Amino acid sequence: MRQVAALVAILAAMLTGIGILFTAPSRLSEEVIVMLGVAFATSLAVILRGPLGKALVGSSPDEIAADKEWRARISGQIDEVLDELREVRQDSMDLQERVDFAERLLTRTTDPKHLEKP
Repeated sequence: MRQVAALVAILAAMLTGIGILFTAPSRLSEEVIVMLGVAFATSLAVILRGPLGKALVGSSPDEIAADKEWRARISGQIDEVLDELREVRQDSMDLQERVDFAERLLTRTTDPKHLEKP
């Protein structure tokens, strides 16, 4: 609970600093703006390296291992689907060749009536 209170205090200070940086830059000297920027960056780094950052990223060791297993499983399934897609594409090309052949046979006529001019 103390960590949450500390994080809330740090976030409030950061938001205040951001508000000061964006609303009153003409009244602040360059040194103060740089110091606020460094404080903001440091606070952000502390927060993101702590439990809040881990929660945001979801990078507990168990979750990382589960993610790797999931990726391996999905990768295998993707490979299977791609193989099936290649087979379907080849079947489609074979069928197109058959249709082209059938069209060529149908357009060739040996009936003399079709060869005469109307």
